[in-house]
Amino acid sequence: MIERLYAAPWLLFLAFPLSSLWGGQMRAATIAYVAFAVVYLYAFGKPARWIYLAALAACAVPILVVQGSMSASLLPFFVAHLIFCWPPRKALFMIACLYSTSTAALIIFDPEALRYLWAPALVVPVLITFIGYISNREDSRQQLRHELDLAHQRETIARDVHDLLGHSLTVINLKAQVAQRTADPSLKEELASIAELAREGLRQVRSTVTELREPSLASELASAKRALHAAGIQAEVPHMEAHPFSSLFAWVLREAVTNVIRHANATTCTVEITDNSLTVRDDGPGITASPGNGLRGMRRRVEAAGGTLTLGNGVEVTM
Repeated sequence: MIERLYAAPWLLFLAFPLSSLWGGQMRAATIAYVAFAVVYLYAFGKPARWIYLAALAACAVPILVVQGSMSASLLPFFVAHLIFCWPPRKALFMIACLYSTSTAALIIFDPEALRYLWAPALVVPVLITFIGYISNREDSRQQLRHELDLAHQRETIARDVHDLLGHSLTVINLKAQVAQRTADPSLKEELASIAELAREGLRQVRSTVTELREPSLASELASAKRALHAAGIQAEVPHMEAHPFSSLFAWVLREAVTNVIRHANATTCTVEITDNSLTVRDDGPGITASPGNGLRGMRRRVEAAGGTLTLGNGVEVTM
């Protein structure tokens, strides 16, 4: 709904080509323009579908028949729909095709129109494309920040559940075992049941904490690629499903990529994985300041697993 409110004011520019019409042409073109505006607003902000693009094209046909070269005023609306609703590469390809076809048609059928149409027809779409690029990049950054916040929240919840609930269940289990030794024989069975329930609860807590804490290497690789692209960093990230050090490498990858995005001032980042090593390399100035909590935690985790961590223009873990 908000996207449509942003798109609606620009439809006022359709009044300019309408003002050049009169009589029967005015009525026919007005119907086509209204239909075009309705389809444009309905499709704006929705996921890319060919049916919306086809509907816009169908509404543009009678305008093209009636107004000829003046129908070029619709081009910026096609550009806006493609930039804001379609994947970037596909949108840019279709915009290039659209403008190539339109320019060729003007050269063949109305070369005089190029004198007054080329400037607005070129400048406005370029401006729309730039605004769309900035908007999409900001949306990606917000999504990245949201994912990072969720990851930190999961880690905090896992730590609190393990420390608080795990400790309480351990104490209950121990107290139940002690009580079994001194209690009346008729109560021993109930106390044994309490101890078993506490142990089962503790196992479930540990299982839940493990699921919260241990990310999948495959999912972290995919997240790293999305995050780096969202930050405007050219990324080379492999695809990998299983690895003997999957959990450790997933943790290191998450922290290393976060560090690249936030602190490295890099333009490229390469992730390489072998059977016993993980390397996250960037073209930034390198880590020169004292390491923060994230890097210290990464080093402790790697060393606890028997590996070595090397910092510089990125991070290298060797097992």
